Amino acid sequence: MSPRLIDLDILSVVVCYRQYSTTVCPKCSSKLVERIVKKGPNAGTKFLGCKNFPKCRFTRNA
Repeated sequence: MSPRLIDLDILSVVVCYRQYSTTVCPKCSSKLVERIVKKGPNAGTKFLGCKNFPKCRFTRNA
């Protein structure tokens, strides 16, 4: 089997990172993470969610 060549011009790299808040989850004492609503009427707005999601489902408006 011959190796495949990859055209680097069409290859894109996406770097994702989490923005942690200085506040702590009142339910489980983990850090809160800044997230963005993906669906529904509030899509695109930011909120703070617990780092331990889905075990802990605490959220707060950002």
